[in-house]
Amino acid sequence: MKNISTNRAYTFLITNGRGGVGKTNIAYALAETSARLGYKTALVDCDRSETLKRKLTRRRAWHANEERGVTDIPFTFLQCWFEDEIKGKKRKCREKLYSTTAGFEVAVVDISGELSRVQANIAPITDFIIMPMAPEMALVEFTMDSYVSLYSAIQDEEALDGKEHPIITAVKSRWEKNTKTARACQSYIDQEVKEYEYDVLKTTLNSYVTYNKAGHFGVSVLDTTEVGDSSDRKAAEQPVHEMKKLCKEVLVRAGLATPKMKRANDNPTVPIEGLVSPDCLAQ
Repeated sequence: MKNISTNRAYTFLITNGRGGVGKTNIAYALAETSARLGYKTALVDCDRSETLKRKLTRRRAWHANEERGVTDIPFTFLQCWFEDEIKGKKRKCREKLYSTTAGFEVAVVDISGELSRVQANIAPITDFIIMPMAPEMALVEFTMDSYVSLYSAIQDEEALDGKEHPIITAVKSRWEKNTKTARACQSYIDQEVKEYEYDVLKTTLNSYVTYNKAGHFGVSVLDTTEVGDSSDRKAAEQPVHEMKKLCKEVLVRAGLATPKMKRANDNPTVPIEGLVSPDCLAQ
């Protein structure tokens, strides 16, 4: 299990140069999975469009109405907006993120692609960067441009203090394996990797997140099989499987896949009360 520092949260940054590629759903599912493993988790929204806030509002309403399978929200939702006067200031951006996530063990940060200066300022102090990649040529190009920008900022930081850079990886989001578009995008990616040696694209997670087939917007993708009519649940089976697989791969790579334990009667193997390891970590 990851030895989490008491000084700051282990931070996931979910980002891309463009919207509509799956950042919010991935951030939501990852925060929920982390929290259910027993980590004190914050889901931080840096996007003024407030997509996450609307999602949570919908879920709370379903939970209040006792929709089958919809549990209470296990993490803390926070908003962290970077005002124009601090967007280009590295120290101010970092202080704001640190103060927002203080007291948490894990923070999942969903940040708008429009906040490129903020991303460059906070990327070097995060631990794991996830860049969802949708199978559309323009979006793939934006993903790669975002990666170059972030990686340059991280390398500049390393040159100054010698710190180890965060794990950076891409996720194939809404990616149908056998379509003409997907094949063309993959061919383009392979060419760019060969020519420019983009490390992020060499470490792409294997999941193909196809949750756009699910019929509901509101709760986590992990809940969609329990909400709505039978056609919605059937349509959601594949995306739920992919999202569980994605959460498992991310948490294993981050070293956070083991349920957090606490001492009880001097027995360190007793789990936190009520904690059940989620299905997404089942072998």
